[in-house]
Amino acid sequence: MSIEDEKKDVNKRAHKTNITKLLKSYDLFKVKINVNFRFEKDTLVKKVKKGSNIRAYLGLGRFSHSGKLGKQKDSEKESMQKIIHSTSNQQQPTINHFPKINKVPQINHNNVGTQEIQLQVQEMHQFINRLWHSLKLHRQNPSSSADNLLFIHSQLSALEASRDNTMHEAKFASKDVISVLQLYFKPLDDLLQDFTCYLWELTRNIFTLASNRHAKTVIKSLARIIWLEEEMDVQMNETRIAKSYKNNFFSILNNTILERFELFLSKVKDAPLTLLDKLDFIYNDLNLVKDEIEPLFPSHYNIRLFFVQEYHDQVYIWLNDVMQTDLTLDAGTIFDLIRWVRQYYLKIVSDMNISQDLLEPELLDGREHELIDCLLSIMRSKFQEWKNNLIGSDIKEFVERHYELDADKVTGLSGTPVLLSMINQQIDLAIMSTHEKILADVVKECCKVMIDIQQTWIIVLESEVRLYIEERGEPRLLEYIVALANDEYLCADHVDEKLKTKLEPLFKSKEYWDSVNVELCHVRDGFLDVVTNAISTASCIVFNDLKKPFREMHTSQWYKADPMSVIIVTIDDYLNHIKSCLNSHLFAMMIDTMIQKFVIAYIESMRNKNAKYRTPQCLDHMRKDIRVAENFFMQYIKHDEIKRQFDPIHKLHNFLNTSREVVHIDYYALKTSYGDVSRKLLKNILSKRYDLITSRNINKIIKSKELECSKYTGEPTIFSMIKVNEEDTSGEQLDRFKGEVQQLTNGFKDGFKDLYYKCKIKLHRPESYQLY
Repeated sequence: MSIEDEKKDVNKRAHKTNITKLLKSYDLFKVKINVNFRFEKDTLVKKVKKGSNIRAYLGLGRFSHSGKLGKQKDSEKESMQKIIHSTSNQQQPTINHFPKINKVPQINHNNVGTQEIQLQVQEMHQFINRLWHSLKLHRQNPSSSADNLLFIHSQLSALEASRDNTMHEAKFASKDVISVLQLYFKPLDDLLQDFTCYLWELTRNIFTLASNRHAKTVIKSLARIIWLEEEMDVQMNETRIAKSYKNNFFSILNNTILERFELFLSKVKDAPLTLLDKLDFIYNDLNLVKDEIEPLFPSHYNIRLFFVQEYHDQVYIWLNDVMQTDLTLDAGTIFDLIRWVRQYYLKIVSDMNISQDLLEPELLDGREHELIDCLLSIMRSKFQEWKNNLIGSDIKEFVERHYELDADKVTGLSGTPVLLSMINQQIDLAIMSTHEKILADVVKECCKVMIDIQQTWIIVLESEVRLYIEERGEPRLLEYIVALANDEYLCADHVDEKLKTKLEPLFKSKEYWDSVNVELCHVRDGFLDVVTNAISTASCIVFNDLKKPFREMHTSQWYKADPMSVIIVTIDDYLNHIKSCLNSHLFAMMIDTMIQKFVIAYIESMRNKNAKYRTPQCLDHMRKDIRVAENFFMQYIKHDEIKRQFDPIHKLHNFLNTSREVVHIDYYALKTSYGDVSRKLLKNILSKRYDLITSRNINKIIKSKELECSKYTGEPTIFSMIKVNEEDTSGEQLDRFKGEVQQLTNGFKDGFKDLYYKCKIKLHRPESYQLY
């Protein structure tokens, strides 16, 4: 062998020695040993010893000192030259086997290292099996010990780092070497893959783990592992491949949220809007994230915001699908949509402490106002339909005289509970929307319906009264007027006590509440106006039946008979019947109206066409009649109120007893108390006195006193309700009746409202109106 060949052989063996040292350093290299080399080594050594001890010495010395080849290069060359020249031709074949002999020390060395490597690989595989067993136990009971998960991860990280370094160092090795290394590390790779899958399995079950207080430590370990992997990715060197655990973690959470939505949607495919009532799981999940999951993760992960935005995206997609697939939304559905969206934003902002600006895209794509307009349009048409049906049935019931009694035996029309139920239903729906504008608009629409109904009842009442007067309709009309009064009073009370009380706290905006309050007050007053009109009409019907006895008052028949007894008995019969079916609050108003109507009828009877006042008999007779009437009405109201109500009669009674000498004094006293008393009325009454010859002097006295008094600008008194002209002809009876009703209605409208408000403040009628 030449020197150059020997040099190449030495360099080749040195390179192989370095690779062997590299692989042995990680105790992971395994090569196949050719056992024939040992036999060849022994044979060659024997032959060399026979030929030259020097050559054997040098050869074995080189085997044992392979690490010093570089330093002994020159001496080896010189020794080899000597061996070559000193060797005889017979020994040359043996020398040709020298390269094989030269490999014997390395083979021996590698054999020992390989055995060590095999032992260490076996130990590594056994350790991996123990880790795999621990992982299996943890998978069976995740809440058993969260520390096991961190221990498994730390050991796997160390093994993985060793593997990465080894593979990096062997990147220039042959394919066979790399294949062997990959085979060694396959159990580790499988365990790493299974461990990672288990982490994502835990991630998918994060809500279940968070709900179990014993398993929350697992989430903490999961968060710790993800953070550690993220840190190792940041500090990554050339031997590590980035794992992106954080990104994968959020991606799996996203898929988990999507699966939860798909699960719920699959249950309501045919009626997706029914899911609205089942979407509370969103708030439950987010509260769980806020309370149990977020504290376990690093703050820069923004776990809460991530969950909120992911849920928001799914809600947005779902709502858009609903809006696109169901284009014919009814009022209830629109209410539910708007209500749910409003509550959604309120809960997310308040409970999650997340700004609404971060909730993009906007739910319903900002079409909320469009939906509100659509809702109001639907409600208007529905209200119109309901109103027409309701009014139609109530009018039919009223005209055909079919009324119902409630639990208190109070008469009422069947449509009123339906009306109130309809109003309550719509307002309750609007309240559920939690939208002030919707609530305000719905209340206003309800008010419009109620005002229309009020106006309709005024027209119906007037029409029925016309039939009663012109055609002498059946007397049961009074009972239905009482039923109408009861219903309208119930509606007024409902608006004032229930609607206003319920709605006021719901309006945070003063502007909205003020506008709604004005509408409600207007509607309430409208119902009270109908009540007043009904009570006034009922009173006029009663006194329409008393026209004959009142016409006999102060006439020659009056001196012979007792028409006042007939009047009182008739009024008593009517009041007893009305009291049994009229609301107790309204009965106080009925008594007040009857007294006022009695006073008016009595004063007008004083100017009856055939009235003749024979003094002093007439004065005593009048005093007796007045006392009878006062005693009758005092069974309903107190004496002081009777005295006030009957004061105009007493004043006229005193004025009737005047004389020419004191007429100016009596007139002044009457005019002072009642500034709107008509001079013509007084003149007409005085003209009925037999013993008082009217003359121009009396007229002049009264007229002069009237001129002395300033023009009356105070509140109208009962004298403003008394017509000065003579009795109307029969053809004008209806107009007169309507005029009386209007006078009473106007006279009692404000008074009854005051009475109503006082009743509400004191929770009972004013003292002067309490029934005995």
